[in-house]
Amino acid sequence: MAQPEYFDKLQTPNTWQQYWTRYPQGYTILEALIHFVSQINEMVENVNDWNAYLDDFVENFDKRLAPHVVDTLYQMANDGTLERIINEEIFDGLNTRIDNLENSVDERIDDLSQSVAQSLADMESDLNTRLKNMNMASRYETDGSGYEDDSLVIQQMLNDSIGKTLVLEHGKTYGLGQPIYVPNDVTIIANGAKFKRLSGGDDYIINITGNNVTIDDLILIPFGTNPECGVKISASHVDIKYFECVSPNVGTGGNIRNNNALWVYGEDSMIENIHLGHIKARHWERPFQFRNAQRVTVDFVDVEYYMLAVYLCDVQNIKIRGGEIRLTSPNALGTPGQNGILIESVEEHFSTNDVYINDVVVEDSAEHGFRVGGQRAVQGVYFENCTARNPGTGRVGDGDSEQGIGHGGCGFKVLGPTTNAYRHRNIHIINATCEDGRNDVPETHLNFAGIYVGKAMHVTVDNPTVRTTGGATVRGFVNGMEIIGVEDMSVTNPNIANVNGYGIYIFDYDISVADYGHLISRISINGGQIVAPSRGGYAVRANFYTFRRLFINGTLFEVGNVPCVFAAKGAEAEFNSCTIDAIFSGPQSGVPTLQGTQDWLVTGRGILSDQDNPCRDGSVFADQIRGYLIRRDGEWTSL
Repeated sequence: MAQPEYFDKLQTPNTWQQYWTRYPQGYTILEALIHFVSQINEMVENVNDWNAYLDDFVENFDKRLAPHVVDTLYQMANDGTLERIINEEIFDGLNTRIDNLENSVDERIDDLSQSVAQSLADMESDLNTRLKNMNMASRYETDGSGYEDDSLVIQQMLNDSIGKTLVLEHGKTYGLGQPIYVPNDVTIIANGAKFKRLSGGDDYIINITGNNVTIDDLILIPFGTNPECGVKISASHVDIKYFECVSPNVGTGGNIRNNNALWVYGEDSMIENIHLGHIKARHWERPFQFRNAQRVTVDFVDVEYYMLAVYLCDVQNIKIRGGEIRLTSPNALGTPGQNGILIESVEEHFSTNDVYINDVVVEDSAEHGFRVGGQRAVQGVYFENCTARNPGTGRVGDGDSEQGIGHGGCGFKVLGPTTNAYRHRNIHIINATCEDGRNDVPETHLNFAGIYVGKAMHVTVDNPTVRTTGGATVRGFVNGMEIIGVEDMSVTNPNIANVNGYGIYIFDYDISVADYGHLISRISINGGQIVAPSRGGYAVRANFYTFRRLFINGTLFEVGNVPCVFAAKGAEAEFNSCTIDAIFSGPQSGVPTLQGTQDWLVTGRGILSDQDNPCRDGSVFADQIRGYLIRRDGEWTSL
């Protein structure tokens, strides 16, 4: 314990005493101060007395208290009080806790013993079951070098493995001289083994014809000829974790749609519940085809040197979750159908629906990167986070002729049937990137756009990017976007730069039998920017029909010395209820900001060139040089 602090009295000079004079009204200041000091000194004496008392109490506390404590403990020991307290309060509680702990430990040991015993029994039973259900390929006599025909023995293995797991021999390569067929209820563990086709031919060498088939790794080495086919799945509930078919020769399979490295096809009826993990093909012209199947999932597509990488036809609820498709075949000429991914309906309208393509990159397609086409309508297609790079590579190097530029080269192309009145429906292109379209194509050539949408309805294009990686001086696609014969389309936040024609181009054809070029209505462009197009920012050409309810909302046009918006119409065409609300940066003089837009109601900000810039009366413009302008009686006047 800390010792208390003792205080010293305050001292006043003796000379102050002479000023001690009492007046009827009180003290002088000096007298009051001396009186205060005396009172403080009295308090100091009182505090010091208490400190002395506390010092004595603390110093002698143990000596004074100890005898009393000892006497009390002796008394408690003699009369049994101390023993009772120890036994009842300490040992009884301790014994209870020990008993409870022993009981708990015993119970836990019993539970654990039972659990371990049950687990061991289950493991033993499961192991015995698995051993009984395993068919070891080592029991069969095979060559396994990849040069001799093992197909008959492999077929016997498969037949003996119904309801079982077939374990192939590690490191062997089984030669296949004739087709084999995987029956129902077979699981295959490859164990590092491969299959090798010993000759060419247009028959599929591995056929999964049974339901409920699971394969961890299916690796087929093709012969490398034209014609040739790989693996065919024609059953339901099939799961292949990894598939690989790498040919030694470019052009394997040839230009025949049904000659594939892997064909998923419901021959007699629609098959379902197919899961494919990583599927890989090299040097196949048409590596992967899916037809007449539903509820199909592919985790990753990996293709090199292709003509048509993935063909989806008459499929429902199919998902491709990722992929890299690159390097076109040297045999590809850019003719129709030579795409990275092609989606069609063939059997009937809308027989293809609910297709989801996510995180796929398509490079070097001979024609279009991603294509939705055919003469039967498709509905419910979703492209999300996909990239088309360098499309339209077919027939490069022959000049500007039709033969030299190939048929087309869009990043994404959606075109409904051209021989009937049906349209594709519910098409969604989300976060698409289109890079490095061909810049050696004449401006008059359509079908070379970043995104082309034709003969469709209920279309959304969100956050599209169309650009070139070659820099501001390099031109890419002919147009950023091309739109024809579309109803109910929304384009949100487009980022289009350095195209060789228009940023966005909307037009029609006079093909009334197919209902091809008209019914253009309810198309909105929302936000985003169009930068440095060669011919103009936004162009609309109504040659034959009425275009209704075309809207531009909040888009930035930074176009240089070309019109921001260009509109033209034929003698029988009209623009009905079309509006523009946008930001314009350039041109300043010599070129109109708005050309042919006399039927459009405009709200503009930025720069309005010194040309006429026709608009409907009531249009307004916040010009950064001339201030607020309004269109009255066909003229721009200041407010």
